[in-house]
Amino acid sequence: LLKRIYAAEGDTVHLDRLRYASGHKRPVGKRDTVSVPEDSYFVLGDNTENSWDSRYWDDMFIKKEKVVGKVIGT
Repeated sequence: LLKRIYAAEGDTVHLDRLRYASGHKRPVGKRDTVSVPEDSYFVLGDNTENSWDSRYWDDMFIKKEKVVGKVIGT
């Protein structure tokens, strides 16, 4: 998967302010805000209308050790 890091450890994500992909609803029971835990990231896909990303995952965060590369723009 290729995702963009939206928030890193210690950051607060306001889930109620994020757009959700067409046809998908925010999972019931999730809080309106979450804090990114230590050594973790909250990620979003660039195509936010059709991206399966942290907004929908049961475990919303990716551990730093799971990141295997980075994209460098030109």
